[in-house]
Amino acid sequence: MKEIEMEWTTSTFGYLSIPVFVVGIACYFFPDFLYKIFVLMRYRGIKPNYEFEDNPPNSDIPKHIEVILKVLGSIMVTLGIIWFWFSEEFYYLLF
Repeated sequence: MKEIEMEWTTSTFGYLSIPVFVVGIACYFFPDFLYKIFVLMRYRGIKPNYEFEDNPPNSDIPKHIEVILKVLGSIMVTLGIIWFWFSEEFYYLLF
């Protein structure tokens, strides 16, 4: 199997910084929405016959899952800002 070689340069950080930042914002501000999407996807994987049973689980997000998603979101936002700071595009934008 052939491996993909990726070179980590300063422009790579610029390309990765914005998606990481956006996903971090989504994880931090909308953890309940993300949790409901994942629970529904798991439910649909277990019971694909949605024509016969349409009773998706209706539960609130557990506190520890919410804390994990918020911590993960804040780490991703911080990494997105730091990676954008060290990218070439930031210096082209600034100067």
